[in-house]
Amino acid sequence: MNMHAPGTLILDNLAPIGIHPNVDERKYHRWDGASNSRLGTIFEKSEGHLKAELDNPIEPTDDMIFGTALHIATLEPDRLEERVVVEPDVNRRTNAGKEELEVFRARNAGKIILSPTQWFNLIGARDAVFAHPWAARLIDEASPADRELSLGWDDPETGVRVKARLDAINRTGRAIVDVKKTKDASRRGFGKACANFGYHRQAALYSEAAEILGLIAGADFVHIAVEGTYPFKVGVYCLDDEALSLGDEQVHALLRRYAAAMESGEWPTSTGRIEPLALPKWAFYD
Repeated sequence: MNMHAPGTLILDNLAPIGIHPNVDERKYHRWDGASNSRLGTIFEKSEGHLKAELDNPIEPTDDMIFGTALHIATLEPDRLEERVVVEPDVNRRTNAGKEELEVFRARNAGKIILSPTQWFNLIGARDAVFAHPWAARLIDEASPADRELSLGWDDPETGVRVKARLDAINRTGRAIVDVKKTKDASRRGFGKACANFGYHRQAALYSEAAEILGLIAGADFVHIAVEGTYPFKVGVYCLDDEALSLGDEQVHALLRRYAAAMESGEWPTSTGRIEPLALPKWAFYD
């Protein structure tokens, strides 16, 4: 049996076509359209799961909030004090402490509020990025006008509206730069993260968008991976052609699935087939 999510997905706030600087991240996330993260949900789960996510948006997790703060600290450092504040270190078990926190949060509504520990980790990660010669160079050479760019375009094959948010364009080195907070910034660890979170698809999608919109063509896609806790290891990586080719293949297959769901109004949650299932390799070892 092929199960479908009920109803039609209503898109009434499509990402505007073009290159848009200075768009608040919260506004960008409210734009409708396919994106790497949304296509990733289809890849990992199903079209129906994507519709459920869009119908019932989740609150940002601590990792998401920290990631946003890290982007501000590294790409828009002049806005750090304006956008990010540290909550007071109070005794949360007392009424006085709880009240002080409530007042602080009310006064700083709309800002990113970090705990003292999160702030320590944020500054440590930021400083580690700029202590890495290539990470610092890739960011420093990017003009402020080429940072945090929100993009909207129509996929040439399917006509689907797609959106993306580029961290930075380094025109001197002809690179699209992406800052990623990660648990393990080693080559092996971040390679796993790329596969698990679809960063290879993101690289392919964003590179194609940059060419379609005339932003930059033939650029390398470079990840600056930084651990969010001490010792704040930083790795700078450029995905190879094989990874980018796989990302491109997967992105276009997913866009076709997204387009089919949009056209039919059917958001399947299963294949409707009996499928083979294998145990993970670790299950065969003590």
